[in-house]
Amino acid sequence: MLSYIPLSIIVSLGLSGLLQMVRNIPIIKIIFSFAVFGFMFLYIFRNYSFYPSTCCQLASADDLAAIEWINTHLPLDAQILIASNPLYVNPFETNQSQVGVDAGIWINPLTSRSTLLAPAEMNFELTDTFSYLCSQAIEYIYLGSMPQRFNQQWIASHPEWYYPLLLLPKVQIYQVNCQ
Repeated sequence: MLSYIPLSIIVSLGLSGLLQMVRNIPIIKIIFSFAVFGFMFLYIFRNYSFYPSTCCQLASADDLAAIEWINTHLPLDAQILIASNPLYVNPFETNQSQVGVDAGIWINPLTSRSTLLAPAEMNFELTDTFSYLCSQAIEYIYLGSMPQRFNQQWIASHPEWYYPLLLLPKVQIYQVNCQ
């Protein structure tokens, strides 16, 4: 356990001697600098991916097409329901903040349409859910391309309540038929 202290002193003395030698001979200083930066860049380019992480991609090409469709086809005062999940910042937190889980979070900033968060597990087959949507004047439901989205089968099982407006391979938009 205590071997870390003597080993760190020995390594520090060796590094100190190397730095003094580099300081005294200018050509070694230049070679040493290029070698350190060269190894650093070689390591970065071989081991680091400059592509976006798949964990953080909340929008696909279908999502972008759907958001553009919303911008051109839906009225400015439209109320759009988007999927969300609870956010826990620490394990002791009791109140749950809801956060969007798909590209629906981009609808409001990109199109100026109002969005409302609802749990992704919301059961759209229930009459109570349909009544709630109508009482809140929610007109549209956005199903994004991410796995944690609303269940499309539950929505599609009631065509008299939810009318499909836009059906893309990964994204769907339904209109709530409250009349």
